[in-house]
Amino acid sequence: MAKTTHNYYMYVLACADGTLYTGYTTDLKQREQAHQSKKGAKYTKPARRHPVKMIFSVAFQTKHEALVAEYHFKQHTRKEKEALLKAHGVVDFTPQAPGRIDITSADWLEQQEEEA
Repeated sequence: MAKTTHNYYMYVLACADGTLYTGYTTDLKQREQAHQSKKGAKYTKPARRHPVKMIFSVAFQTKHEALVAEYHFKQHTRKEKEALLKAHGVVDFTPQAPGRIDITSADWLEQQEEEA
């Protein structure tokens, strides 16, 4: 029987210095807390990046899918990343964003195919 739950995520953080950070996790809440407490990635540890806020996530069924999505997202320019995020409803790229947009891998892949 096929696994129907999504346990692997690609996510995007908005940092106080105006940058975006993209990562992979199996637990969105725990990972955001780790970044907030400066125990996440080396990139988000400097004070100038804080506060940070998770503004977007995509749920995948396998670790491989999540890591591939993370890799491909990181290959885009900032302008392209913003366009991709806007296509999924993200309009605020700051830590003051009102909430996180969560989508499924099917929605993510559909958008990628439309751009190809």
